[in-house]
Amino acid sequence: MKALCAAMVAGLLASALAHADNPAKNRPSIKDEKSKVTVGVKEDDRTLIARDKDGKVLWEVDVIKKAGAPAVGKPVVRDLALKDGKVTAVYGKHSFADFDLKTGKLLASGSD
Repeated sequence: MKALCAAMVAGLLASALAHADNPAKNRPSIKDEKSKVTVGVKEDDRTLIARDKDGKVLWEVDVIKKAGAPAVGKPVVRDLALKDGKVTAVYGKHSFADFDLKTGKLLASGSD
């Protein structure tokens, strides 16, 4: 019995250590209630993907390629916001890029 418990504990520790270097990540995602379009960040942490209510991909855009690398911070999308048909991606430490919700077209970008 002790050997079985020790083996179980060792297995749990090994699993926890394996996941410590690559924890599950909550990527930003938003949903426009009017159009039912959902915009999220792909696994690369830099590409936005918009889907309709049925899950069909409407558009994808690499924020860093389209808007430029941030002057400060890692080139990853940290947050998303939605207002007036515009998706704002916050990336790096102080950078942002605005995209049209319907088309994914870059509308503006900058840094504060």
